Amino acid sequence: MAAWSFIWEDEMNPEQDHESGTKQRRLSGFALLAVLRSVARNETKRSSRSTPTVVRTNPHAEDLVETALALVNDEWSDEQTINQLRLKAAGKTRDLRIAERLLRQGGDAFEVWRANRAWRLLNAAAGVHLSPLTEEESAQMSIVSNFCELTEQEQFQYLSASLPELREMETEISAQASKQADLADIVIKLNKLVGPASLHEDFVLRSNVGLASAQRYLVRLAGFLDESES
Repeated sequence: MAAWSFIWEDEMNPEQDHESGTKQRRLSGFALLAVLRSVARNETKRSSRSTPTVVRTNPHAEDLVETALALVNDEWSDEQTINQLRLKAAGKTRDLRIAERLLRQGGDAFEVWRANRAWRLLNAAAGVHLSPLTEEESAQMSIVSNFCELTEQEQFQYLSASLPELREMETEISAQASKQADLADIVIKLNKLVGPASLHEDFVLRSNVGLASAQRYLVRLAGFLDESES
């Protein structure tokens, strides 16, 4: 399942609330990612190089994104990866361009080394050669890389150390254990505190990665995330 598609998993994991008789809606990791990013984009309505407002996609382009990420993860050389992507695209340059926009859409291409390299190689396969990373961009991705090495709990501690509002949200959600919090409400509140909409001096707090980490932690705490997900 592509990361930008989502399914409510009521039928696959039907869990009943014994008091209310209502289903507890739990999301898979892919579903959570899609819902969180969808709500965040609708809330901010912002436009930047890292977040195209509309991307018309197709299964072939989505497959090219997965292929690029897999090849980069396998540590293929740039030339090998470009050749494989062109072979996979079967001469359809338009699909390569759609694929790079899909990868760029979530913001990871400007925060995560692997995603950035995959994005650059998709562009190269499409005949678009980008400028090298600046020192500032490289430094920012190194900061995010170090953040990603922390556990989920440690990541939230890092974020909340600079944003007490996150601790307040954690306390509020924990107190609502007997009645589920509203997913959209959690996402909208977080989107104003962490991520691209934030004006905080710490790049991690302004990053999509930081936003996704806080969302995942609090959404799991609220009981929406399938606990079978790592």
